[in-house]
Amino acid sequence: MTIGVLGESLVDVLADTAAGTVERPGGSPFNVALTLARLDIRCRLFTAVGDDSRGDSLLAALSAEGVDVTLGATTSTAIARATLDGSGRATYEIDLAWDPRFSDDWPPLDVLHFGSLGAVVQPGADEVRRVADRYRGNALISYDPNWRDGFVAVDAARETFEANASRADVVKLSHDDAAAIYPNADLDEVAAAVLSLGPAFVVITKGEQGAAGWTANARKQVAAAPAEVVDTIGAGDAFMATVLSELAEMDRATVAALNSREIELVLSFAAFVAGKTCERAGADPPRIGDLF
Repeated sequence: MTIGVLGESLVDVLADTAAGTVERPGGSPFNVALTLARLDIRCRLFTAVGDDSRGDSLLAALSAEGVDVTLGATTSTAIARATLDGSGRATYEIDLAWDPRFSDDWPPLDVLHFGSLGAVVQPGADEVRRVADRYRGNALISYDPNWRDGFVAVDAARETFEANASRADVVKLSHDDAAAIYPNADLDEVAAAVLSLGPAFVVITKGEQGAAGWTANARKQVAAAPAEVVDTIGAGDAFMATVLSELAEMDRATVAALNSREIELVLSFAAFVAGKTCERAGADPPRIGDLF
């Protein structure tokens, strides 16, 4: 079983009053791939980094975890400057040049996950969609917008999101994503709108209020896992990766048929892994041996 992840890798630059400025590998797709590897899932990351020391550090971190990498070209390694508030919640200022060009060498995958900035920043977003379209029908397709203000015009947010979500079998949003893309809609309305685009399973995370999942015929909400929060960096990506690990051996029809109890089991485990990630500084998801 192999899960592919498609999107940007970058360096998180964190201002830490105790240690000074700290740089750590990051980017939502990078974090998803890292978490999958630590859950003992074989993973391939389709990404792009610059020919520079930061790019070298990202590739070394992936190699150390056993993640296979398919590289597209880009000019420099992206940087995200993160600021934490008093609750450990991060906001970002991101410098990203994104124009990967992947070769037409398509390794077999059971799942392909895409999203975040790589799916909206042009010209690379078109390349991301090309790769996703290549795997449609041959792999379960997953999408997480991981929305960031300023990268898509507000009046184009829904159109851009729906163009990507319509390619997916599984869509995960945060409550902030939902509010940005479907303002003034409640979460049941958001889930119904996304399901109408074609996905079989929609998940919306709600921070300390847990998460909920919807299929056409079932809905289930789960509580957040108890955690001593250091920060929330990478928690949503750890949640996403865990959902993928639980669905990876299912086809679209099986995912569409999930009942409320099965949704609960998937989301509860994902919340548990996300909670463990919150207890560690930066995007540092737990290894499978840390969970049991």
